[in-house]
Amino acid sequence: MLYPDYAVTQCWELFITVILLLSCFLTPIDLAFNDIRPNYIEFHIIMSLIDVMFGIQIILTFFTATEDDNMLITEDYKSIAQ
Repeated sequence: MLYPDYAVTQCWELFITVILLLSCFLTPIDLAFNDIRPNYIEFHIIMSLIDVMFGIQIILTFFTATEDDNMLITEDYKSIAQ
């Protein structure tokens, strides 16, 4: 279980925020200038790595505790279903 106050979790969230902002700038540039720029393989590799990081974030979300009304929620779906 990953807790929100862990330094690793906070660094990961900061990293995801940075690549989200990077993606917000790179995607419109890619769409707008797709015809006039050369086909850079490095650009496609970077965009693919960003997609992989977002996929990892989705998986990690299932193992991260959340806070609700100053209470830490750590229950998983197995204990809720019983």
